[in-house]
Amino acid sequence: MKNILAILILTLLVATTGCKKSSSSGGPTIKYLRNDNNRSTFTSSNKLDTILSAGIQGQWLIIVGTNLKNTIDVFFNGRRAAYLNVALNSDTTVITRIPTLTFSSLNPDSLNTLRVVTSTGEVTVKFPIAVGSAPTFTGVSNEYAKANDSVIINGTNLNGLTRLNYAGTTITDFKEILTGRQVRFKLPSSFNNTGKLSFSTVRGTINTYFNINDPLTGMVCNFDDVNIFDNATAVISSDNSLFPSNLANFCRTQFDNTTSKFTDPGRSINLIAANLLHVDSIANGNIANYAYKFEAFVKQPWSTGYWQIVLGTGTYSARFNPYTAGVPFTTTGWTTFTIPLNTFRTNNGAGTAATRLNQLFGTTGSIAHAWRFVEGVPVVANFDMAVDNIRIVRVR
Repeated sequence: MKNILAILILTLLVATTGCKKSSSSGGPTIKYLRNDNNRSTFTSSNKLDTILSAGIQGQWLIIVGTNLKNTIDVFFNGRRAAYLNVALNSDTTVITRIPTLTFSSLNPDSLNTLRVVTSTGEVTVKFPIAVGSAPTFTGVSNEYAKANDSVIINGTNLNGLTRLNYAGTTITDFKEILTGRQVRFKLPSSFNNTGKLSFSTVRGTINTYFNINDPLTGMVCNFDDVNIFDNATAVISSDNSLFPSNLANFCRTQFDNTTSKFTDPGRSINLIAANLLHVDSIANGNIANYAYKFEAFVKQPWSTGYWQIVLGTGTYSARFNPYTAGVPFTTTGWTTFTIPLNTFRTNNGAGTAATRLNQLFGTTGSIAHAWRFVEGVPVVANFDMAVDNIRIVRVR
């Protein structure tokens, strides 16, 4: 009788152990996420039963994985999910909803993450989450950045990037700023490409009209192989120690408060006549689609006076003074600046704006132009800036 009882107890223990093995006892895993057909009104390309590569605020979705039965919490970008009914959990699925997110209040280390917590462990995966509007693009910190340089993309609604391609180079290691106005990354050591900038969120895709790191298109003067620099008070230099991360020639403008005229040392850049814009563009192009671009490196704090960029005979000019009143301006390196052509004005840059390209370039596009520094009050105490890659390009 004792032997029979022992056999029954052993059999019960084995059966109990077998049941435990079939339950959700290990740490959770996430295989993929899909849209919740029954609740979601999300209707982008990532809809219905397709596997989601990213999401938007308020979206209903289903987490698919293993050991999910005992899920007790779900976090998107560090914030608790807007919905979790543990009674609906299964071992392989969890129904949840992305909360409304105030990106400026998030922990930067939690951006673009999905975290699932169960009673037996937790798992975190990358899952970009976009705001409710399409991204916009306003510029790149330096369109001629070199290998290993840091780059900043500026715009709006840049949270939740699912793809970033910079001049033909796929960038996977990037950091989004909480405000959604910047994305930062470092170029790989092998970078030496020319091409478009392209990036996406689930709300839209941006492709630049112009090329990044383009040595040819629209180039007016790079002070090297495309060089129309004339007799001026600024000087050409190739000393990379003065303005690092420029591997060739640039134009340096340097002066102090002992001089005041643009004919004094360092206060002007003269560029001889050249074809600044193709005749077809002048005849058929929309002035709003074109811009005057260049890179500059401002070493000394600048808060008064301005550069007047004068085209042709001087009827139209633009003022370059990137500082904000009362806030001295410098750059930490080479920075791209863009002046739309429809902001070139009469009356020394303060009058009526140009509305047609032929007002700026005539019918042939061949004109001279110059930079002149105009003093403000008080006068600049110490000015030191370099300029490179002057170009006129279509930007949209």
